[in-house]
Amino acid sequence: MNKFAALTALIFLSGCASSYKIPNDHPSASVSFDLTSDSTNTTSKGFNVFAYDDLNCIPSKHGSRIDWKWPANDREILGPASVAAGVSLTFAVLYGESRIAQNRNCSFTASFNPLAGQTYLIRFVVTNQSLACGIQITDSSGTQVAYQAPENSCAETFAGKVKNGGAGILDWKVRVVR
Repeated sequence: MNKFAALTALIFLSGCASSYKIPNDHPSASVSFDLTSDSTNTTSKGFNVFAYDDLNCIPSKHGSRIDWKWPANDREILGPASVAAGVSLTFAVLYGESRIAQNRNCSFTASFNPLAGQTYLIRFVVTNQSLACGIQITDSSGTQVAYQAPENSCAETFAGKVKNGGAGILDWKVRVVR
């Protein structure tokens, strides 16, 4: 399979992830995502937010995708999304970008306990041309919320598993045929 077809398949398959949805009678909280990237000279970029049952990276029983935006601008606001309250919400934000003959990803996974009826803002910032990323979680009063983070991110990059907050880079070999 050629590399273009592989990339197209990857984008298509990520679009087929099941949507996160909790039962109507389940206690819930609201989360929004403020996503930014400082990357320049990209041909496209996007954000995905995935849900997991825990820090062992098992996809959530409520669905694997909380939200996504592709193609995306340098800053996107996603949500609000209703999430299960009273239990850990484990999620990964995955940023991806295309450049000439290169794809870069940065991914961060975190877990916290949303309280029923509360509203949270998760800020995800991609820096250093997508070589690093991190998050901050705040409640509706602006108070930082503690979270747990595994050593490696649950969301895989084009280059496979990466350290939490780390980058995956895939360089394409370009040949000119005359």
